[in-house]
Amino acid sequence: MDAPKNRDIAEGFELKILQKVEIDEQEIFWDERQLVVHSFAIAQTEEQYLRERKLLRSLIV
Repeated sequence: MDAPKNRDIAEGFELKILQKVEIDEQEIFWDERQLVVHSFAIAQTEEQYLRERKLLRSLIV
């Protein structure tokens, strides 16, 4: 049996944002990590839905 092959399923990047809050006159800072991910499977599904809607609209008009 062959070993499973690696393949990309998404692409993305990370943002680090400095956050701050004041509690009892003391400032607290921390880095927040936000991940922005583009799923290839979700994009493909959404593109298909869009094509179907465009086709339906062209048939109605």
